[in-house]
Amino acid sequence: MVSTCFVVGCSTGYKSNKEKTPIFRAPKNDTNFVLWQKSIPRIDRKFSRKDFVCAKHFKEEYVIKTRTILNTAHPLKVWKLAADAIPTLNLRDSDNQATKKRNARSKHNSKLEPVDLEFPVSPHSLQLL
Repeated sequence: MVSTCFVVGCSTGYKSNKEKTPIFRAPKNDTNFVLWQKSIPRIDRKFSRKDFVCAKHFKEEYVIKTRTILNTAHPLKVWKLAADAIPTLNLRDSDNQATKKRNARSKHNSKLEPVDLEFPVSPHSLQLL
């Protein structure tokens, strides 16, 4: 399962975005979790413990590049966040975004009145050629 960034307008984790950006799970600490919830504005849903935020939304000083693990020929960087890290960068106001729920489609056919299309059919009007 691929994880995507919770921040409105961020494309980290989506197939359309080929850029590899580290992503971090919501903090387990209740105090920090509430701070993350408050710092990320979104009107369509609330930040939960299962959500992720990518490194683009943290100041460089909060991202700790702890170690490099070699996997085949490609070095893999495993990054961590500082204990007091709070997302503060590139956070958009969700009021101006297209995440608002759309209105249901109106049934334009419901205004039409039924039309009686009965035609008189008699055995004489139907003749085989």
